[in-house]
Amino acid sequence: MKKFLTIIAITLVLLLASLFVLPMVFKSEIVALVTEQANANLNAEVEIGDVDLTLFKDFPNFTVMVQNLKVKNTAPFEGVTLADIKEIDFSLDLMSVLSGSNIKINSVNLIEPKLDVRVLGDGRANYDIAPPSDEVVEEEVEDTSSTDFSFSLSSYLIENANVSYLDSTLGMDLIVQGLTHSGNGDFTLTKFDLFTQTVIESLTMGYEGIHYLNKVNLDLKADLGIDLDAMAFELKQNKLMLNDLAISADGLIKMPTDDIDMDLVFSASQPSLKSLLSLVPATYMAGFEELYADGEIKLEGGAKGVLTDTNYPSFNVGMSIKNGTVKYPDMPAHINNINVQAKVNSDGGSDLDNMVVDVSNFHLDIANNPFDMFLLMTTPMSDPNIESKIYTSLDFKSIGQAIPMEGYNIGGNLDANLWLKGKMSSLEMEAYDEFEANGTFNLKSFTMTGDSMPYPIEISKAEMTFSPQFIELKEMALKTTGVDANMQGKVENYLQYAMEDNATLKANLNFNAPLIDLDALMGTEEEVVEETTEEPETQSITGEPLIPKNIDAILNASIGQLKYDGWEMNDFAGEVTIKNGVLTIPNAAVNTLGGVLKMQGEVDGSSPITDYDFNLKIEGLDVTQTAETFVAVKTLAPIAQAAVGKFNTDFTLKGKLDENLEPILNSLTGIGLMETVGIAIENFKPFNKLADNLKMNQLKSQKIADSKIPFELIDGKLYIKPFNTVLGGFDTKIAGSTGLDQSIDYVFNMQIPKSSLPKEAQQAMSSLYSKAGDIGLNFEQSDMINLDVFMKNTVTDPKITTAVGKQGKNAVDAAKKQLQDEFEKKKKEAEEKAKAEVDKAKKEAEEKARQEAEKAKKEAEKRIQ
Repeated sequence: MKKFLTIIAITLVLLLASLFVLPMVFKSEIVALVTEQANANLNAEVEIGDVDLTLFKDFPNFTVMVQNLKVKNTAPFEGVTLADIKEIDFSLDLMSVLSGSNIKINSVNLIEPKLDVRVLGDGRANYDIAPPSDEVVEEEVEDTSSTDFSFSLSSYLIENANVSYLDSTLGMDLIVQGLTHSGNGDFTLTKFDLFTQTVIESLTMGYEGIHYLNKVNLDLKADLGIDLDAMAFELKQNKLMLNDLAISADGLIKMPTDDIDMDLVFSASQPSLKSLLSLVPATYMAGFEELYADGEIKLEGGAKGVLTDTNYPSFNVGMSIKNGTVKYPDMPAHINNINVQAKVNSDGGSDLDNMVVDVSNFHLDIANNPFDMFLLMTTPMSDPNIESKIYTSLDFKSIGQAIPMEGYNIGGNLDANLWLKGKMSSLEMEAYDEFEANGTFNLKSFTMTGDSMPYPIEISKAEMTFSPQFIELKEMALKTTGVDANMQGKVENYLQYAMEDNATLKANLNFNAPLIDLDALMGTEEEVVEETTEEPETQSITGEPLIPKNIDAILNASIGQLKYDGWEMNDFAGEVTIKNGVLTIPNAAVNTLGGVLKMQGEVDGSSPITDYDFNLKIEGLDVTQTAETFVAVKTLAPIAQAAVGKFNTDFTLKGKLDENLEPILNSLTGIGLMETVGIAIENFKPFNKLADNLKMNQLKSQKIADSKIPFELIDGKLYIKPFNTVLGGFDTKIAGSTGLDQSIDYVFNMQIPKSSLPKEAQQAMSSLYSKAGDIGLNFEQSDMINLDVFMKNTVTDPKITTAVGKQGKNAVDAAKKQLQDEFEKKKKEAEEKAKAEVDKAKKEAEEKARQEAEKAKKEAEKRIQ
């Protein structure tokens, strides 16, 4: 007996030891297999954090735990991680592992997987990581391993998964958070029952920017009868919960070939109006738990037939609501008499054009304010045939007693009556007599304020009438902070614009505004501009085009007073046109800064790079006000801050705008001629320093003779071409440049009569002559001093050097070539930079257009099928 017990004890010890030893013995082999399977035939980077093996988790089976598995995409999805899985558990049959061949997998568990699936507009998908089929065949032929896997699953589990699916070909996005799905059944049989349970904490699904499901909770229990020989799947016991809405389905799906034969019906189980409303995003359903809702609801549908590449099954979806009532908590009034009858039917076949959308009745009363609508649409794919009517009479103040408007106060009345009937093709062919569209829209005494609104809105009157050709805006009077405006005119092609992606909206409007104060409207705050010697960084331009290409509008504007960023303009009058993404001002004039500004030009906002190109003619503008108003003038012509007087100029100006529609200074390019009138300069630091060097105080405070100054802007740098003036009473020739970083590089040539110099200045000049004595100059014998002044460094810290004499040409002429060379270099760099930006924008636009064309092509092919 003792020997027998000893044998049992030894056996138990050996068995326990094997539980530890066997995983170690076979780990290397299994790790090799897992690694081989993970990396074979994949065009992706695969990372495996660790692989553990144990017999304890599912004894007597092996459990292989693959931890921190990542699949990272390559081009064109660099930086995207297709899969990031915390752990994958495989339960392997022990005897199959010991035999070393045909390893059987009993169960698979995926723990916290994260999937990021993307499909580009051209159809390329980041989940398509398998190489071409010929490569797969070649690898399979060369594979000499005798070890293989087989599935004898009895269960599987996906725990706490997060999935993101973005499909540009369909304009679809799907976001799944907190997905847990489990299934169990005998997969070794060809006929068996599969019992599944699925829970999703948050489900969001959208199409072309509209989210039809937004953070919905999903709970699905589904039992399936599976016949693998016939590839048939029968829906047995099942229940789907979408928030509080319960839906059940019955039927059969067969897939013996690539075709899918289905016979399915679904219905909402004991639906209620509140359960239906539970699908409305919480943003719009504040206080849902305390919401009272009642009414008779019916929701059902089905699909029957074969789905192939060229055929659709018949299908139908219907919903009805009778005598519905909704009352928000703590609100005195109801939304009642809710009656809806809607259905979507299709007989199936090769074309979805036989689909019919029929909303025969949609009515509700909001605090006794009626809203009625019906819609019938046929031939939706080839030529939408629409019949629709909308009628309502609303008192916004009373509506606020039935619908919570926390933080908002709305008043006024709206009467709307709109009727549409006809085919889209009639509008496209401008056969307006074949399309009915008429109605009215009258808004009176409308006011709106709110905690989150930066300013109140008041529309005293807005009256519109509808026809097939256009909407006539008879009158609209709008007031808000900083705006008092009236508008009249016509908007054409509005129906095509509303129903077709590429249709163009046309408008011709008269706009009259006694006041537009953009500073007040935008809440502009004064900013302290600090002086800096650092050149500003180049601003990047990203995002969507500023002006849509499918807007064709003419705006005849008259603005009494316009304020923007401290700039005040009066009596603006001109025409503004918008076409193909370009805003054009053919001719406009405005009184500003003590003078008149006339302009013509355009702003090209058709691409993410917003360019402007204007011809400006300025008459009698005040120098001081101009410098205080415009950063560009203050930066590139800092002398203006120390000047009084007026100036005229005629010049062209080109540049770019950033995303906030502010001009990018280092993009400025232009050419023109400025004429100064009665300019006086006082306390300009470079002149003060020059005066101190020459002992000539008259240079500190002086009047400058009226001059014509030719200038050119290249890449944000101002070049002053040589011009003649009188500086401090002396004939002077000037040329040079100023940069955005306040750098200066100027050369003056001054002709100074010696007799006009005070004693101290004569001593300073005598010293200059003595330094130049080696070239034969004699101060005592000179009646006219030819003085060259070199002004460099920065405006705030000028470096002044002087020289006398004439060496072939004066210093201004000698510097002219140097300035011209630098100017040409800058011009070439700017042109190359502009070309590169245009090419980049063009490529991006072409790629986007190609993707849109491919998407339209696929949609068209679906319609034909």
